[in-house]
Amino acid sequence: MIHNHHFRGAFQCLEGFNVDSEYKFKTLKKFTKFHSTGNLEPKRIRTLKRGDIESINFQDKFIHQNHHQSDLTINLCFRTHDETGKNLSNFLYSGLKYEKNQLSIDRMMRLFSFTRIDHFDFKKLNLTLEDAFNFLILSYDSSANHPHFLKLKKFMEIKVEEETGLKLESLFQQHEKELARIEEQYE
Repeated sequence: MIHNHHFRGAFQCLEGFNVDSEYKFKTLKKFTKFHSTGNLEPKRIRTLKRGDIESINFQDKFIHQNHHQSDLTINLCFRTHDETGKNLSNFLYSGLKYEKNQLSIDRMMRLFSFTRIDHFDFKKLNLTLEDAFNFLILSYDSSANHPHFLKLKKFMEIKVEEETGLKLESLFQQHEKELARIEEQYE
């Protein structure tokens, strides 16, 4: 997954080799405190072999994806503590950036669990756009087929599309297509 970090540090390849792709991201539209879309552009690609070191800069100053290209790849990471109030973010090739705020994610994990327990009127929960984004991101590619889950997922998809014009399913599919194309180059 393409991501940034909420700490600083460095990693060293101890065994195997990596292809580390670095990106820059320019926000075009912010939808919630933790969700936005923008342009994700390649910055550089570096092959890291045994002994090579790569620094880890803070948040969007170092957005990267590390492809492990050996049967066994071992990287050693030296890092600071997580910076208080900051979160790691993931990025999709299709332009979605989502910050992984643990409280918000935990809230949606509990909601996801409730869908397997019993019927409840989720429309009374005052679900926010942030909730809808996180629920759809966390449940993307889920094999869950419980009727309560499917009904809630459809509600969240409609909420996001009506309020933002985005179809998250489509953004994830675009991302997976591009990821498959890139990984094919490294095989």
